[in-house]
Amino acid sequence: MHKPIDRPHGAEQLLKLGRGPGEATLTLQRDLLEAWVARAHKEMELWSQLAANVAASRSIPERVGAYQECAAQRMQMALDDGLRFYQDYQGLAARLTRALSSNWNLERTAAQASPTKRRA
Repeated sequence: MHKPIDRPHGAEQLLKLGRGPGEATLTLQRDLLEAWVARAHKEMELWSQLAANVAASRSIPERVGAYQECAAQRMQMALDDGLRFYQDYQGLAARLTRALSSNWNLERTAAQASPTKRRA
């Protein structure tokens, strides 16, 4: 038999959050995968376009311009990625906070409703 793992109370609450409906978990995973695939596709298009522009260029200034344009687009993509990550993190933190606080309030209400022995 396996010995149960001792976890702090907060860790148990976090683990309970993951035991929700499987549909929500699958939806989240699907959304993340779709976003990752779309992002990888955009990255591939960017570098393919750079290769095509460099191959089609006829002078050094045209090549430098192609690299500059690619670098500007890549920086914008990085900025967009950072903004999306920040917004996703904020949303996740808000949901986690709500879930933990509502669970804490339920436990607190249940504890107040049940008779307890007070220490003198």
